[in-house]
Amino acid sequence: MSDPTARDDPEFLATWEIPKTRDCLRCGTAFESRWSGERICPHCKTSHSWRNGLPLNTRASSKPRKR
Repeated sequence: MSDPTARDDPEFLATWEIPKTRDCLRCGTAFESRWSGERICPHCKTSHSWRNGLPLNTRASSKPRKR
C-alpha cells in the first residue's frame, strides 16, 4: 500500500508547490510562478539591475510591461 501523502502524488501537493499566475513585483507583468515565493518574472531576473542588486528604475515601475 502506498503512502497517501507522498510528495509525488499531485492530489496532496502543498499549496506553495502549485504553479500559479502572479504579477511580477518589478514590472507588473503576469507570469507563471513555479512556487509561492517566486514573485519576480524570469525577464526581470535576467536584467542587469536585478543581477547586481541595483534599485528599480522609475520607468520600469510606472507601467506594466506588455506581452
